[in-house]
Amino acid sequence: MVIKETCIICGDRVKKVFIDCGSYDGCSVRKFLDLYDKEAEYEYHCFEGNPLLAEYHPVNERCVFYNTIVLDTEDEITFYVHSTTGGSTISQKKNERYKNKDESKYGDTEEVVLKPIRLSSYISDNFSPDDNIVLKMDIEGAEYRVLRDLIKCEVLSYIDKIYIEWHVRDRTSEPNPKEFISEFDEICDENNIILDTSWDSMHSPYMKEKRNSEYK
Repeated sequence: MVIKETCIICGDRVKKVFIDCGSYDGCSVRKFLDLYDKEAEYEYHCFEGNPLLAEYHPVNERCVFYNTIVLDTEDEITFYVHSTTGGSTISQKKNERYKNKDESKYGDTEEVVLKPIRLSSYISDNFSPDDNIVLKMDIEGAEYRVLRDLIKCEVLSYIDKIYIEWHVRDRTSEPNPKEFISEFDEICDENNIILDTSWDSMHSPYMKEKRNSEYK
């Protein structure tokens, strides 16, 4: 990770920020706290649209929690919720995939209308390009829209490291996910952004949601 300690222009110490998109029950914050924030230097900004998971937030006093999703727009959108462990998504394609599974496990689909937060605006309005920003993104197939918007708005360069779970095939509405992923890898290399696809916090001791053994 590239560590930015001091802003060369103004001399101020930069912020250290962990932005958790698709924060579930806060498990990624707990893992990051445990592994990389021993000195309590980071502030945490968490986004989770599933209303059933709001009770687990905020994780601590340094967390800002939004019970909504990040997207490339602020226009209202339908968010499909399948209990807690069943997953939630804006993708009709992925929603149909869940509906075809065992209803005794995932339950009925609830449709929630949310007003998203546009991530590109949130980052540019609250942070500086000199800040040390770690972005974790597990947003069930919407990552392609959000990342394109970060690129278009010239905000991707604010970020130092990205933990991401890519969703492909019937887990997203993106028509050409492999092509985008390949192009995005190159963009990250060009901008010295570390891209990590191995992040996994959905396990003990970090996960607190009671039915985590059912999650797949």
